[in-house]
Amino acid sequence: MIKPTSPENADGTLRPDIPDYQLLRRIGRGSYGDVWLARGLTGVYRAIKVVWRDRYADAGPSEREFKGLKKFMSAALLEAGQLALLHVGHDEAAGFFYYVMELADDSETGREVNPAKYAPLTLKEVRTRCGRLPAEKSLKFGVELARALAGLHAHGLVHRDIKPSNIILVGGLPKLADIGLVADTATALSFVGTEGYVPPEGPGRPTADVYALGKVLYELSTGLDRQQFPQLPPDLNRLSDHRALLKLNEVILRACETNPARRYADGTAMLTDLEGLQDGSLRRSRPRRGLGRRAGAALRVAAVLGAGVWWWQRPSPAEPIPAPAGAEPAPAIARPLIERRPTENQVAYNLYMRGSLLANKFTSSSTRSEYDAVLALLGQAIALDPAFMPAHLGIANVDGVMYWYGRIDPSPERRAHARSELETARRLAPDSPGVRFAQGSFAYFCENDWERAQAEFRAVEASSPNDAKLQQMIGLTYRRLGQMQEALRCFERSATLNPRDLGNAVALLETMLYLRRYAQTYVRARGYAVMFPESDLVQSYLNRSQYALDGDRPAYLRALAAQPPPSDDPQGMSRDYREAMDAVDLTRAERLLA
Repeated sequence: MIKPTSPENADGTLRPDIPDYQLLRRIGRGSYGDVWLARGLTGVYRAIKVVWRDRYADAGPSEREFKGLKKFMSAALLEAGQLALLHVGHDEAAGFFYYVMELADDSETGREVNPAKYAPLTLKEVRTRCGRLPAEKSLKFGVELARALAGLHAHGLVHRDIKPSNIILVGGLPKLADIGLVADTATALSFVGTEGYVPPEGPGRPTADVYALGKVLYELSTGLDRQQFPQLPPDLNRLSDHRALLKLNEVILRACETNPARRYADGTAMLTDLEGLQDGSLRRSRPRRGLGRRAGAALRVAAVLGAGVWWWQRPSPAEPIPAPAGAEPAPAIARPLIERRPTENQVAYNLYMRGSLLANKFTSSSTRSEYDAVLALLGQAIALDPAFMPAHLGIANVDGVMYWYGRIDPSPERRAHARSELETARRLAPDSPGVRFAQGSFAYFCENDWERAQAEFRAVEASSPNDAKLQQMIGLTYRRLGQMQEALRCFERSATLNPRDLGNAVALLETMLYLRRYAQTYVRARGYAVMFPESDLVQSYLNRSQYALDGDRPAYLRALAAQPPPSDDPQGMSRDYREAMDAVDLTRAERLLA
């Protein structure tokens, strides 16, 4: 190893020689390099990062960073919103390379720099001082950052570690920093990123950058931690900008979709909607095709990192004549406050995340082997960390799904195992809101005890009053108890908090139809048909409400016949069932149910 010839500081760190710059003070340190406050020959202050090659186990990462910098510089020259990269150099004899960047504002004095006291102003520091930013300010920051992200993505580059501490303010405007992590999508293979900002599928793609930026905007606009997503502030209705916050939240929800296919494809797509919010021209873009034809037929079992709660849904076996297949919305998600990592074992955490990703792909036609694969991953995670509470809840809920769908495993043993795992999670975290939610879900889905389920959900509501999925679940319990007006109020509130939830949209339309609010149903269904063009249930409710208003039965039957059967019902029996029920042909309806 070649030793640098530069002098050492009092703390033993090396102060390298950089041509035409005087390194004044180290202002940041990472595993592979240090960031220095420097002064140039003209007296202008800059930030210089020095990357020591002997800190890498091999030359590969160092070479990738150097190549990434060269590609970033090409993009930065054309994009004013990028952090200005002024020079890249190297000293082969001393064993380092370096790059010169524009300097962030001082955290106390802005553009005025006192070398002895200088500290860079990051969004993390802004959050610490201000808590929650007004929606208008958050939107302004979001537009600037999405524009920078769009520039990277247009050049085939990704950032890979977007978070508040990696965003600096320069002249009051936010810029993506830590540019040494920038890489092209073909070589962004190594796992980098920070928990909570990394999507379930991992970093390295434009959609992953979008997810991270969405979490940053969530923290800025709500004042909450990323792990509390998608909760909104408890005092939401008392905020003067709560309407603007809800509009911004629509963009954040799409950016932070767990399924990358439903996320913004890249920074440009996200920027379009954010700019639309700024000028008031936002129009909801149509979702990508292939999101599933039927809301109720899809069994979405969502992994919630902190709470570790996976939810499921099916029609109730306790009802003598159940609603049509898929009549209730997709399963709910709650995300209580999280004060610590669910596990310190990274391997266990990765296994849990892999199980989560597989569970998100469950449908009503999923096979036993698919369920077993998720259970195996969660079991391995628990073997590595028996106190990993979310994994226990995950097993409990997957067991519940298998019990609920009778064709998988309706045995008492499966239900008992679900209860056992739930009790283990309760012993590990007796006061966790996530456990309370899971208890409510067990009561609802495994015991048909609607009143107890509602009591558990209400207990969670005290700490999560603006959780959209929680409101949806409370609405479902009201509906099971026959209290339709109360159910509708919950579904309306859930739709206000999260307009992009297809399951809640279905529940809302069904309940409106039940209450014979046909004009309201028609108006809402038209909007949802644009938002969810692939959902035959939404289209069906649109057709039914129109028929109730105009009485044109031939037109209604033609519209019903024109809907192709969904993949999990190729013979179209659920469609025939709806037609029989509309015609009050109960004999045919019962035969179809059988």
